[in-house]
Amino acid sequence: KIIVVCLGTPIDEFFNPKHRDFLLFFEKLNRFLKDEHHIIIRSTVYPGTTDFLNNFFEKNNNQINITFYPERFVQGSALDEFKKYPQIIGSVNNKSEKEVRKFLSIFSNEIISLKPMEAELTKLFLNSYRYVQFSIANQFYKIADTVGLDYKKITKAMTFKYQRGNIPSPGFTAGPCLFKDTMQLYSFAKNDFTLGLNAMSTNEGIVVYIVDKLKKKFKLSEKTVGILGMAFKAENDDIRSSLSYKLKKILLINTKKVLTTDPFVKNDKEIMSLNKVIKGSDILILATPHKIYKKIKTKKPIVDIWNFIK
Repeated sequence: KIIVVCLGTPIDEFFNPKHRDFLLFFEKLNRFLKDEHHIIIRSTVYPGTTDFLNNFFEKNNNQINITFYPERFVQGSALDEFKKYPQIIGSVNNKSEKEVRKFLSIFSNEIISLKPMEAELTKLFLNSYRYVQFSIANQFYKIADTVGLDYKKITKAMTFKYQRGNIPSPGFTAGPCLFKDTMQLYSFAKNDFTLGLNAMSTNEGIVVYIVDKLKKKFKLSEKTVGILGMAFKAENDDIRSSLSYKLKKILLINTKKVLTTDPFVKNDKEIMSLNKVIKGSDILILATPHKIYKKIKTKKPIVDIWNFIK
């Protein structure tokens, strides 16, 4: 009776949501649905999608219950966080809300009910907020680094026994959600979310900044550069939208050779062992702060925007 859909809304090359891909799925699914089925939408969707689907089914004379139930987990921590945080739901009517509350009672005692579009925006706002937070850290890093100052020391001074100075670490901000969801919000706001657009420019541009910095210091065309970490996130094998691959593409046209390593990623045939990459590289770039890289010992230069390696 309960059908949980984990299909998000992608964006096109102009950063606009591709609604059609999402709606085609439901057009095909419709012939298998019966009255009283309950569709729970789990992944991020463009605001208004849940209400649109409700109208779609009503026009087809289907009495389908629908709820938007945003997923808010840290990747890899879902089972722990089910009971740790309140669950947010946006049901199209009282019947749907009552049914989904009963369904979710096995996971969480705290459930917050909103209108469908309010729940949809909750997800977009949270992801966009995180994306902007990371962009501030990356911007601060660039400001300090451009004038030759140690951002690691500045960060330590800002955060030491001072809670209001707690900001994220700079680094590669990527993955399948933050960038995409920020652009969806930008589109929904009729392009009146310049903060999100500027965050995208900063976060995506950090890769170019690092390469330009190396080009000023080294003759890159004669250097082999090793990239440490190809997943978009530490202790993870997910390479979707990883900036490590954007870095690789830029380096391939600026260096003698590019070597890559990652202890988790198994679906990339060009990935080598850590020892081979360290041995074969002239310069190393920490792209993903996997724990294995924490205590790397080498005399070769390492670009560590994360301030991670001891």
